[in-house]
Amino acid sequence: MKKIIICLCLLILYRQSFAQTDTLPHVLIKRSNGTKLYASELTNQGKLILISFWATWCKFCIAELSAISSQYQSWQDSTGVKLVAISTDAGVTEEYIKKFAERRNWPFKIYWDYKKALKKSLGIEEIPHLFLVDPSGRIIWQKIGFNPGDETIIFAKLKELLLTQKIIK
Repeated sequence: MKKIIICLCLLILYRQSFAQTDTLPHVLIKRSNGTKLYASELTNQGKLILISFWATWCKFCIAELSAISSQYQSWQDSTGVKLVAISTDAGVTEEYIKKFAERRNWPFKIYWDYKKALKKSLGIEEIPHLFLVDPSGRIIWQKIGFNPGDETIIFAKLKELLLTQKIIK
């Protein structure tokens, strides 16, 4: 019994050492054209940012981004939200990721967490993983996984948080 308690305590300490921050960290990511920027520099002119962590091999990620893509313009018009899709792919180039997204006609910005530093900083273990970030860079909501129809839940949450956070659209 003592060994089980010790193992549980160690597991909790281990998980906390990789705990997610409450703001976007100052780590480098790449745009689809290969230029670098810090994740903490992602902005949307005083409006919400929805960040999607995804990979080209992840069928649920592709389904989520495709579902959001079909409604994205409407979401932008009614909430002002900006979607940023950050690939967590390994062993590929930014050009591969860019062409993958272009073939799907996704209307949002595509980035690449090429060193996995952002993924690690935020404690992301599973994808798809969404974060909703307020204008100050604070993470105010997150969602892991995707099922068909979840885009309706995501949009409802966007509208709810616009009201509760008093963010001007």
